[in-house]
Amino acid sequence: MTHHGERHQLPSGTGSQGWRLRVVLLYAVGASLWILLSDRALEWLVQDPAQVALTNTLKGWAFVALTSLLLHALLHRFTPGARSGGPPAPGRWGLMFVLLTMWLGAGAIGFDIARKLASGEGWEIARSGAGPGPSAWLVLLAVLTLLATSAGFVIWRQRQALEVARGVQRAQAERLRTNELLAAIADSSDDAIFAKDLEGRYTLFNRAASRFVGQPAEAVLGQDDRAIFPVDQAEQLIAIGRAVIANRHAQTQEEELDTPEGTRVFLATKAPLHDAQGRIIGLYGISRDITRDKLAEEALRLSERRFQDIVAASADWIWELDARGRFTYASESLHELLGYAPEEILGKTPFDLMPPEEAKRIGARLLALDARHVAFRDLQHISLHRDGSQRHVSTSGMPIRDGADRLLGYRGLDRDITERAQAEAELRASEALFRSLFDKAPVSILVHDRESGEVIDANRQAIAAYGYASLEELRSCDFMDEPPYGFEDAVRLIRQAAAGGQQHFEWKNRDRFGTIFWEEVWLNRLVLNGIERVMAIGVDITERKAAEEGQRHQAEELTRRFAELKRFNRATVDRELAMIELKRRINALSLELGREAPYPLSFLNDPDGA
Repeated sequence: MTHHGERHQLPSGTGSQGWRLRVVLLYAVGASLWILLSDRALEWLVQDPAQVALTNTLKGWAFVALTSLLLHALLHRFTPGARSGGPPAPGRWGLMFVLLTMWLGAGAIGFDIARKLASGEGWEIARSGAGPGPSAWLVLLAVLTLLATSAGFVIWRQRQALEVARGVQRAQAERLRTNELLAAIADSSDDAIFAKDLEGRYTLFNRAASRFVGQPAEAVLGQDDRAIFPVDQAEQLIAIGRAVIANRHAQTQEEELDTPEGTRVFLATKAPLHDAQGRIIGLYGISRDITRDKLAEEALRLSERRFQDIVAASADWIWELDARGRFTYASESLHELLGYAPEEILGKTPFDLMPPEEAKRIGARLLALDARHVAFRDLQHISLHRDGSQRHVSTSGMPIRDGADRLLGYRGLDRDITERAQAEAELRASEALFRSLFDKAPVSILVHDRESGEVIDANRQAIAAYGYASLEELRSCDFMDEPPYGFEDAVRLIRQAAAGGQQHFEWKNRDRFGTIFWEEVWLNRLVLNGIERVMAIGVDITERKAAEEGQRHQAEELTRRFAELKRFNRATVDRELAMIELKRRINALSLELGREAPYPLSFLNDPDGA
């Protein structure tokens, strides 16, 4: 905040009428006193009636002269223009009128004296003692002339002094307006503007400076930096100010200061302040808050450092192209990728690093992208290594634009995908081989989704086994049997295979005509095109199952017959054992009766059966 001087205002309205009234009243009072006092003095000094007329004439001219001088003095005293640059006071013509009046009066008196001397009237009056003689009139004429000349000289000198005063006043007013303009500019500035005397005390402190330090200008003016900032910062600012005054030239530096809003960074320019004679009377300064700029610079520096670290650590080749498609920057990873040093390709185009046919193919694609000025990603192509070998490269880039959205070029990276491309080629060959084996296999092969169990693919053998003509027909129909060979049972086994490994079982199927057939099934996990699936391999065991069924029936028949034979044999043996027991008893009874045993049973006691 700055202090401003008060500007004089021109009187108008009632004020203007007041000073006019004062001039008129003073003029009337002066004229009245002249008439009253001059008549009394004339009666006391002159008694001769002949001399009264001449004296009245002189008094009249003196009245005109004196009242003109009085009017001039009053106008100079009360006219606002004499003090404030308002309407001008009586100037050259007013002075000429006053002097002309006095000289005319002196001329009239001289003419009257000459007339009387020529006629002898003057000498007679002098001899008779009735009035003053010619000598007295000449003295009076000389005095009147001297008075008129002196009055003219004084008025001329006053006029000169007045003109000088008016010039000084105009210069002061212009300086005041300039100071007020400078003060308004200072207060309108967002930068801190200040001035100090030789002792380091503030003599100027604008609004922005007050806002930065959190204190009004009235509290800062007359104080030095110790009243505003911490001691160490204040001493640093004071030392800088002394150096500026001692070196006698401007100095610019960054200053980190504590403010109510926290620590701020200012870009301060300070220079000596001179007076009109060129003497140094202090210093002035302008401080701009560049805290945001410094933070932005620091963020940019960290961003650039982060970018450089990423570039240095990245195996990818990072590049920039201008609007003509020529390299303007290449990272060091270029050497690892293509064997070139970065400076070797500056000014070249990406097509200079490709085989001719590849450059033609990629050029057509890039031309379409460049026409739309859009980013692109994973554009795969072949580049030539310095040793002549080929490298498979994946390129991604984005346009660089200026503030007017004009295209300046492209920025992007190239990644070596040679190993991946070779692996993909091998995988494609492997998949082609798999597809060939898949389609020509004599067994049924189905590829299922690991979660839903949906059929993803099937070979010709599987499609034919179920009685369909195409994969689409197979996928659109329900070919599962009743539990435990239903769809939910199949999904459970598929999920078990996906989670726990191979599953082996026999499965009963039903074709589109309702015919049942059996398969021995193996379920295994399979990664196909990067997606994990479950592959089911089924071998038709319908005939085997039929043979097994016949064998089962035959075995059951044999078992039945063996059981019957066993029962017959058991019955036969039981009867034979009963007959032997009966014979033994008969033999025993015969021996008791003294007869010979009728049944030879000695074989029962011979272990060898002899």
